Amino acid sequence: HDQDVEAFFCCCEFVDQHGERRHLADASALDSAVRHRRAPLCSPEGLAALLSDLDDRMRLPMHGGAVYLGFLGAAPLVAVPLLFRLAISRFS
Repeated sequence: HDQDVEAFFCCCEFVDQHGERRHLADASALDSAVRHRRAPLCSPEGLAALLSDLDDRMRLPMHGGAVYLGFLGAAPLVAVPLLFRLAISRFS
């Protein structure tokens, strides 16, 4: 019975690229970069790890768990409304 309860995800939970169950509010990679005074960001590996973690967290909260969008999936969600607003402001 406990396994059935454990299988359910809240709208913001997901399984990350390492196979671990995570929550969108958990920003551990960013926290560790700030905590170490940006030292991980100075190396290409540290920057790649941070960008990979951010890409993995680009998700849309849905019933049953967050759906992966990534940078490529999130770009249209941001660009289309901005371009639409720009078009409206140019023609008014």
